[in-house]
Amino acid sequence: MNSPARGPARIIGTVIFLVAVVALFVWRFQVLGTTDSVASIRSVQETDGKPVEVVAVTRNNLTNNAILAGTVEGIEQYALVSNNRLRVDKIVHSAGDHVEAGDPVILLEKTASSPMQHSYNKYLALYEDAERDFERMKALFAEGAVSAQALDKARMNLQVARTNLNDAKEATDLHAPLAGQVMSVLVRAGETVKPGDPLAWIARTDTVRVVFQAGSRQALALNVGQSAIWRSPVAGDVLPGSIVRLDLAANPKTHLLEGDALFPNLEGQLLPGILVSIEVETGHRQNVLTIPVGALETAGAGYAVFVLVEQGDQGSVVRFQEIQIGLRTSDLVEVTAGLTENDMVVVFGKSVLSDGDLVRVIEIRGER
Repeated sequence: MNSPARGPARIIGTVIFLVAVVALFVWRFQVLGTTDSVASIRSVQETDGKPVEVVAVTRNNLTNNAILAGTVEGIEQYALVSNNRLRVDKIVHSAGDHVEAGDPVILLEKTASSPMQHSYNKYLALYEDAERDFERMKALFAEGAVSAQALDKARMNLQVARTNLNDAKEATDLHAPLAGQVMSVLVRAGETVKPGDPLAWIARTDTVRVVFQAGSRQALALNVGQSAIWRSPVAGDVLPGSIVRLDLAANPKTHLLEGDALFPNLEGQLLPGILVSIEVETGHRQNVLTIPVGALETAGAGYAVFVLVEQGDQGSVVRFQEIQIGLRTSDLVEVTAGLTENDMVVVFGKSVLSDGDLVRVIEIRGER
């Protein structure tokens, strides 16, 4: 007689067995179905060819541009500074004023209690004394009362006194050494300035330079004389320019190459100090053979493509053809050897192809 405790155990075991059988059946069905499916795809491809999209080799004009960021500077740009701690007596020219070389811009106080101001007053007195002495000696020489040597000595003393006075005056009257526009005045009348601090900025801006930095890939494509343009982000105006300077080596800290591009700026659109982006034409090809970049495959140290070869009633096969390339843009590449115009190259389906494979063209890109 069976024990009552064995009944539930037998039922549980039976259920587990049935579940296992069902699972094994499902797994076997899936494996067989997948295998049959894979076998079916392979057989179709062997008969009809692997599906591909192709494109014709065509002629195009190619242009490569490098986008560079830089800072605008005047073609001539400098700061006025004082070498002494003095009080500002007068601002002669304000921001926006045009100044010629030698024009006074900022006058510093001459009567302040400082060694430099005492020197100015002293040199002024010495100059006036030397000037009176020279005039007196010139009159005496005309009457034959003094020698030519004495007159020459008085003239030399006057020249020395004039030089000393000018040096002292330059310490208090700050002049523009070059013509330009006052871009900014950084002090006010009555303010005491510190030695070495910029007091005003002056620039000539009818032509400006954009000081830019280029990364490694951009730097290799840059050369002095290349065309550049700046596009106004507001009005869309375009200013033409060119690269005029490239450093011989990259900055060892940033590993960036610095250079200058010059732009005419007669309407003052480019303001010194602002950040801008410029486009530099690094390459141009006219009427050259091109293919999409997506058609390229690597072949050793070079490049290759799968070229469509017509086989009549038997369909088409592909040939793995090594090529040589030239200028390359974001979407097209110049072909310099290995292809002719109207050759068909594969752009989709390349990952499953080998040399000599039978293919079925499902689309020719560019056709309407």
